[in-house]
Amino acid sequence: YRIAMLLAHAAGSVGLVARPALRLGGEWAGHCVSFATTGALVPVPEHLVPDEMIEWGQVPSGFQELTTETWPTDGNPAMSRRTVRFLPEGGCNTENLGALITSTELPLACSGSVMLQAGTQLDPGVLNAHAWALDAADPADDGVWRCETVFDGFGGDRPREMRGALECPGERTRVVCYFDTVSGCLVPSSTVAIWQERCWSACPSGDLDPRNDGGRSGLDAAWVSSLIGVSCFGDQPMTSEAIRSSGAKLKLVLGAGVELRGQPGLLEVTLTSGTATRNRWQQLVLRRSWAGQSVFVEVETSCEMEIDD
Repeated sequence: YRIAMLLAHAAGSVGLVARPALRLGGEWAGHCVSFATTGALVPVPEHLVPDEMIEWGQVPSGFQELTTETWPTDGNPAMSRRTVRFLPEGGCNTENLGALITSTELPLACSGSVMLQAGTQLDPGVLNAHAWALDAADPADDGVWRCETVFDGFGGDRPREMRGALECPGERTRVVCYFDTVSGCLVPSSTVAIWQERCWSACPSGDLDPRNDGGRSGLDAAWVSSLIGVSCFGDQPMTSEAIRSSGAKLKLVLGAGVELRGQPGLLEVTLTSGTATRNRWQQLVLRRSWAGQSVFVEVETSCEMEIDD
């Protein structure tokens, strides 16, 4: 497919940056929670949960994950992502967590008129965008797109900080959905996945080497918890629902301050700050519009605050 974007070079000094975007690349740790297209939270599937946790009503609302994003050095413009998804553990098995490890190549990231790829020369100010879109058409289903939105910061009410949390230089929210550009609705059988993640290393770390040995990662629960640093937003009280509204085929209000609105050829993903926020903005909107097989992206920021030098 073709993404109709112009590569914008900001006026002024332009330099080659080793780490192309503040919301992309490096090491991230956080929680992933899924929602049905009705707005209902989808907890971790019970076949992945130990029997004793099910018996005690302790099925987690989401997964703990570590994500490594690497910019290539072989001339390929796309970034790759490795995800370590930890499985719920019962009892005292905390020194060698069970995990599912996957790797994938990501679509090129876009924000406004900027298309981000390895080696691109861009002004550092351009790279500090509040939101990026990483989108790909589904080759098996005409008109359906996998849409990933990466926002600066956490939306909704800020989760409780966990004891022993490491200091991290950045935070982000990711939202992935499957959108039918013809009907203006989400694919009914799909889910909307939301991540709240903290960046614990600006570059991929050589210290992280999950083994994937018989379903075991070789990673310690206390260390993973210190990286994630906050409680799971899926455990917070929330009102998630699908709302029918005039002029929109889709209006979905979810946890973590995320809202989706859609109609044929148009998808808006919104992130709104809540209580105890550390964001310097009140609301971010990433808007996609389609014309044939081309998608156009724009980002809107509400109530952005000045940063003191």
